[in-house]
Amino acid sequence: MKLFSKVIISIVTVFMITGYVYATPVVYVNPPETALLLGETFDIDLMIGDDESELPYPILSVSVGLTFDPTIIRYDSFKLNNIWEGVDNPLTIVVQKADEFGISTEVLNSERNHTSNVLIATLTFETIGSGSTTLVTSDANLVTGGEDFLLGNYQYIDDQIEFQTAVVRVDAVPVPSSLFLLGSGIFAVLGILRREER
Repeated sequence: MKLFSKVIISIVTVFMITGYVYATPVVYVNPPETALLLGETFDIDLMIGDDESELPYPILSVSVGLTFDPTIIRYDSFKLNNIWEGVDNPLTIVVQKADEFGISTEVLNSERNHTSNVLIATLTFETIGSGSTTLVTSDANLVTGGEDFLLGNYQYIDDQIEFQTAVVRVDAVPVPSSLFLLGSGIFAVLGILRREER
């Protein structure tokens, strides 16, 4: 029993010395899966958070990249969540390419509680080709030194971030329309055959 007590006391002491242990922060896209038609415009939310629990400190800075297939979807615009510094602020860096979007920014008001599922930005895309594309999140590395993810205790957590993917599927022709076209073709062929019989 004394040995068990010593082990428990040792574990508690280690946790008190090393600090708070928390789950892995996740960068993700919401919704994780989208099905669309050719020519449609759609929005996705670029998020950071922790699905299981809140982070122990607010998130103060992020640097997130998103890559995609430019033959399937085309990036149109973005709207930064108002908790972050404005786009015209020199602390906010935005990269917009044909197959990539990147943003690095800092929190406007660190007194707010940004500890769980925080919206970074809403991105608008247009579908331009049929098929499927994977939206891949990553560390954009837009800040010199490579330390981009900062918590409110001024601890960088770049090596602890988990990056997730999302999928966008684009159909060229909606299924009801293709069935209508098939039915119309069959009726046309039957009409021609009937006319030839007379």
